[in-house]
Amino acid sequence: MADRKSGPSAFASDPLPTLDHLVHKVNPGQLERAISVFSVLGFTVKRGGKHANGLTANALITFPDGVYLEIIAFQEHPIAATGELQAQFETRRRKHPWWRNSAGWINWALLGGAENGQTAEINQRAEQIGVQMRYSAPIAAGRTTTEGKKLEWKISVPEGNVPRSAVPFLCEDATPRTWRVPPPDPPHRNRSSGISALTILYPPGEDSQTFSLQNLAIVLGEKFTRHVTPTQPSLPVTTLDLSVVHVRVADDPSELKWVAENGAGLFEVEIRVAADQLPSSAPPDGLEQTTQDEHWGRIRLHPVFNQA
Repeated sequence: MADRKSGPSAFASDPLPTLDHLVHKVNPGQLERAISVFSVLGFTVKRGGKHANGLTANALITFPDGVYLEIIAFQEHPIAATGELQAQFETRRRKHPWWRNSAGWINWALLGGAENGQTAEINQRAEQIGVQMRYSAPIAAGRTTTEGKKLEWKISVPEGNVPRSAVPFLCEDATPRTWRVPPPDPPHRNRSSGISALTILYPPGEDSQTFSLQNLAIVLGEKFTRHVTPTQPSLPVTTLDLSVVHVRVADDPSELKWVAENGAGLFEVEIRVAADQLPSSAPPDGLEQTTQDEHWGRIRLHPVFNQA
């Protein structure tokens, strides 16, 4: 798919690491509103349950290819059964790395980690190049579904002064992945087949550009690195399985404002939907307006024609 910005011709490399999921934050108390908004847009939204730390709850939009969107919201009060005081709960909540993030896209994950050797490979590449970024040892995480099923997984996160959504974290399952990512049931009313593109923005300036591209190249590996040069004003496209990633410098007022507030990171997600199901809130450019009015993450709906 062509890049919307001017710059070098787009390329598509061989398949790269598998995209696992994208994380979209809404403010406390907004999870039900988000479920309603995305349902109206034609997506099947499933309530996911509460995370093991008791701080967050989520809802999921899963796609036929196994990738999913996680809509996450911080809880307003502690779980009563724990006996935790409100003040203690709020202190823990303030320490969570996502608490300070504004509503919108706050992170993205690749499938993998320590067990498949991905963490070690990334850290080895970083050491060879002399970059400080390293991925952490596996961190246990989990969630209890609304049906009471306990899910477990491990994540590895980037460390070393790296903006959290400028590079993905890694996620590997300890319980069956189908428990964490059930297929959409019923299928999406808008017949969405999944994510078509991600856009990573970084601030203007050669140092910022070099830093952002170098770290992302280390995570995605040699097939991506061959195409990265710090002199490119816009690095158009690489692939993660069926998705593409646009990596470019912010240049219009809304983008500059966003990077000033958030730093380098995940700015826009494009989702395929059947052309005859494109809502009126997504004009010809596909930029969905309802979610924009809520001040959530930027979503572009990509119409697919002749989709059964």
